[in-house]
Amino acid sequence: YIYQVTHDHYVTIHLMFLHLLFLFLFVFPASPALANSQVIIINQVRGKESCCQPGSLENLKKQIHYHQELNIPAHFLIRYDTLNDPSFIAELKKALDTHNHLINLGILIEITPSLAKDTNVNYQATANTWQEAQHVFTIGYSKENRKKLVNQLFNRFHQTFGFFPETSGSWMIDTPTLNYLQENFQTKAHLITREQWGTDPYHLYGGPPHYP
Repeated sequence: YIYQVTHDHYVTIHLMFLHLLFLFLFVFPASPALANSQVIIINQVRGKESCCQPGSLENLKKQIHYHQELNIPAHFLIRYDTLNDPSFIAELKKALDTHNHLINLGILIEITPSLAKDTNVNYQATANTWQEAQHVFTIGYSKENRKKLVNQLFNRFHQTFGFFPETSGSWMIDTPTLNYLQENFQTKAHLITREQWGTDPYHLYGGPPHYP
């Protein structure tokens, strides 16, 4: 099972889920049917770029704290603007230094103005349309520009942390880009959204099930 925190300000919901997960994994006896199950918790981390649903450093600190307190591993997928924010990076590096067996870092592939600017790719979204698929996801860009955007993201991550991440995520992605992630950066898993209906104004139904 994959549990994804799609908005990092839902800390209360996240904490409630972690406590329930702790009970099911470590307190209640496991049934034979669940003996080989695995739960992967994904936390999306957005920086402070004002156009594109900015995240919260305080909520990131709380999420890390609860994972450490309950000893539950998690993957934190970080957006490009997070990589440009020293306060976010300092917190994530501290978590890696003290709890690298619990905290895993990956990349959230969302196209923001700063990523497009640093990649020299044309960006046409406004503050009200940034979340539309043709602006925020790789499917809205040419194949050549998709590679440029991914290269900028992964190389900036490597410059910051000294390694390439094994995981990445986006609400949707095109197959050539997915292949490029695996072939050039040895990405092991990419998270997409299968279904989201009514949790916010964005609706997605029927994501391809064959993606890893």
